[in-house]
Amino acid sequence: MGMTGPKREQQLLTEEEYLALDAASDRPNEFWFGRVYRREGESHDHVLLAAQLLTAFQRRLRKSSWHVVVSLLRVRMDEPRCYAYPDLVVWGDDSLWSDEQNDTLLSPLVLAEIVSPLTKERDQTFKLDFYRRIGSLTDYLLVSPDSVKIEHYARGHNTAWCCRTVLKGDDTVFLAGLRLGIPLREIYAGFEVVNGTIDPVLPFGEEGN
Repeated sequence: MGMTGPKREQQLLTEEEYLALDAASDRPNEFWFGRVYRREGESHDHVLLAAQLLTAFQRRLRKSSWHVVVSLLRVRMDEPRCYAYPDLVVWGDDSLWSDEQNDTLLSPLVLAEIVSPLTKERDQTFKLDFYRRIGSLTDYLLVSPDSVKIEHYARGHNTAWCCRTVLKGDDTVFLAGLRLGIPLREIYAGFEVVNGTIDPVLPFGEEGN
């Protein structure tokens, strides 16, 4: 997602102050270590990838007990208390929420972030660390908007995490917790592939690859 960082002179906020600010804001805001990161408008590539990722999940989760949404659901992490708006969230009917309003999820199953120049460092460092601390989480996807590439972090049976980088259109991202697989070709449909990079002009695979 596209986010702007906190201003250098920004005073650290309490959790209560952040929640009040986020409720009054016209855009989602993330909360990390007392600092607020405002979510800004995304690029065309980002929006298209998010839509296709959402569609791919929706096709497979219909008539199931799992739900999926992009960009609009706040997720809470503890120790220390932080809040994020991942680009994609999957949760179940029995998931836990912070209150009766069901606007802050505590137990997601799958999270995904579409990497951007502004968020790449956060997505691959402390977000990765904090997301993997969520006990219910089985999969975290880092989706590249610049090339056909997904970094898939998956929790193993012994709770250890492993990472697999998926690079080819015919390869599949398999999500064990949901018992489903999604080919990269489907996620990157609508993108022309040139020397490993992508451009949203022609259907994926129509020319070149």
